[in-house]
Amino acid sequence: MSGKTIRLMWGALLIYLAIGLVLVSGQPVETLYIEEGGVLRGFIFLPLSSEGVAEVNLPCSVPTVAVYPEKGVPTYTLSGSTLQIYGDPNTNVNVTFTCDLGNVSTISLTLQPINQKLNIYISQTYTVLGIYPTPDEISYKPGYVYLGFGNLSTSLQLELAETGLPGEGKPPAPSQATTPTNVPPKEDYTLWILVLALALAVIILGFLLTGRNKKAPETLVEEDQAIIDYLKSMGGKAYLKEIREALGLPSTTALRRIKRLESMGFVKTEKTPGGLLVVLLRK
Repeated sequence: MSGKTIRLMWGALLIYLAIGLVLVSGQPVETLYIEEGGVLRGFIFLPLSSEGVAEVNLPCSVPTVAVYPEKGVPTYTLSGSTLQIYGDPNTNVNVTFTCDLGNVSTISLTLQPINQKLNIYISQTYTVLGIYPTPDEISYKPGYVYLGFGNLSTSLQLELAETGLPGEGKPPAPSQATTPTNVPPKEDYTLWILVLALALAVIILGFLLTGRNKKAPETLVEEDQAIIDYLKSMGGKAYLKEIREALGLPSTTALRRIKRLESMGFVKTEKTPGGLLVVLLRK
């Protein structure tokens, strides 16, 4: 059995385990697998609101998705990388998708804040050049480097380089006389190197981006200021739906701008039975 086949089997097993854990916990979670050749496979567990609506920004543009409801028959709209799902209120849905990041030597991936748990499994054929923010957990799973985030509240930046594994798919050397039997397999060294390189990249990139963030002034675009002005006029708080309708913003744009303001400390958001409530912190 080839190494690639073994990795695919482990990947399938990890997906089934992730689905089982999510169904037990009932907590929203997103799990991504970055495979050899730039293939990204994703699994997202989403709770629908009391209005029976959920919206998520996928990490890439996909031609189609599969939506599996807890009950009922949901409908959904897919526009680029934005997915909106409509179904029975206060139920859960599972979303699966696959997209192509490009069969290139380097991959740059940016994820918007999702404010929920995120798991990323990176094929060992890749070397991590940089990542920000720092993962809560970095470990090695069979065939993958695992990055875990308990709650991704800021934009994620990930840089990868595909290097492949030395000797992938090749039989052992025909001569055994020159190969000591007590030498560990070369693949074991490669895996340790990948994990150590990842840890070093996280530390370096974290220092660089932290310094950059300290120097860069907070800049508000016109849409940001309009949201702040509207919140002031409403006494410091308003629902996302009210902001979107008052300013004439698309739902994805309004949510993205509010999440940016939240990351800058201008507002905070609260999930309420009436929807997402936005509270002004800095005037």
